[in-house]
Amino acid sequence: MQLFILGLVIILVGARPQPEVPVGFDPDYPEENPGLFEGDIELNPEQESNLRNAIGDTRYLWPHGVVHWTIDSHHSAIPSHVQLFKDAMQEIMDKTMVNGKKCIDFQPRTSQAAYIQFSYGSGCHTPVGYHGRRSDVTLGNGCLRKGTVMHEVLHALGFWHEQSRADRDNYVKIHFENIQSSHSRNFDKYQVGPQLDMLNEPYDYGSVMHYSAYAFAIDRRKVTIETLQPGVTIGQRVRLSEIDAKEIQIRYGCIPRPGSVQTNSPHQTTAPQPVHSTAPTNQASVCTFDHGLCGWTQSTTDDLNWTDGHGRTPSGNTGPSADHYGSTSGHYLYLEASSHYQKTAKLDSPVYPGGQYCLSAYFHMYGQQTGYLAFNIIQAGHKYTLKKYVGNHGNRWLHMRLSINSHAPTFQFEMEGHTGSGYHSDIAIDDLSVTHGHC
Repeated sequence: MQLFILGLVIILVGARPQPEVPVGFDPDYPEENPGLFEGDIELNPEQESNLRNAIGDTRYLWPHGVVHWTIDSHHSAIPSHVQLFKDAMQEIMDKTMVNGKKCIDFQPRTSQAAYIQFSYGSGCHTPVGYHGRRSDVTLGNGCLRKGTVMHEVLHALGFWHEQSRADRDNYVKIHFENIQSSHSRNFDKYQVGPQLDMLNEPYDYGSVMHYSAYAFAIDRRKVTIETLQPGVTIGQRVRLSEIDAKEIQIRYGCIPRPGSVQTNSPHQTTAPQPVHSTAPTNQASVCTFDHGLCGWTQSTTDDLNWTDGHGRTPSGNTGPSADHYGSTSGHYLYLEASSHYQKTAKLDSPVYPGGQYCLSAYFHMYGQQTGYLAFNIIQAGHKYTLKKYVGNHGNRWLHMRLSINSHAPTFQFEMEGHTGSGYHSDIAIDDLSVTHGHC
């Protein structure tokens, strides 16, 4: 009897309460919460009754850009979660600094009445802006990626979704026929009025606040948001874009509003100029592989293809068990070594004009028989290896960053993976990015 009671106590102590799951919630799409505005926004009654003014209302900005924070007992008991939240806040602070001074300052809470709390719950959702009291940044299973955390924190700072801008029809086409009927209002446009403008900033395909191409889809194989500029990626949840950072600086008064850029309206007859060119920018150059290859292509000069994966790879003691942020619903690419021994798979980037670039990627090489992973550049018909990793590097994601300066007119990057002599040689890559300038 004593052993039974002791065992029961251990079970009760070790058990973690599970959040209540709303009817219709799909954990594979944690930003699509039934009953919430646009899927992840908690509106207060005043915002709901006067949404047009609430969107641009400066009362929802945090005074002096200072945001106090705390973490609930569930997340605070997991060190990797605590570090993830700190990393997300740090990136926002770092990228919005002006002349060495903080524009947004996240500080641990002591006794303040107004603060954000990173809370565990069902899905990802947050109230928009400052409310003079606690605001919960709710992050459940599937939300634990730095970009997703930053997305929700930007809601808390007072920011809304990019694709709902009044000028969005110049840049994307909404396929209402593929949107779940109960969520069609999530794709309404915000109307420009006295309380709302777009900060004189261009439409940002690469914003961390943009919906993914497949948001709220009936058929998840078909897009609900089609970009009118070919080859760009929307819905990234990896980093703060340059325009995201600039809009924070403008909104919080840290830099002046640009006066020379005119806001495009849906009725303009001249062609609008989107933020992207053929060369990579910091806005939309990250490929998370959550919705395809982002313009990268499988090579035809190899004998194996990179495979889309999420969660654990099929074989034991090799390959990752989640994407590099620990999400089992986040995707990555990998080489399935089972029955594919000593095979090579190559992934080729779009063609870029010559210049200075930073190549960044996360990779996973776990298994006793692991082969190699090479990061190559192809220019003037020749391939050069920039960096090569060989063998077992442990059950962990590693980060590779490499600065290159190509003097060729055009060039391509290539990811080349080679399986080993047995099935314990799965190799994976994730969150691949190409940006201008030095790393």
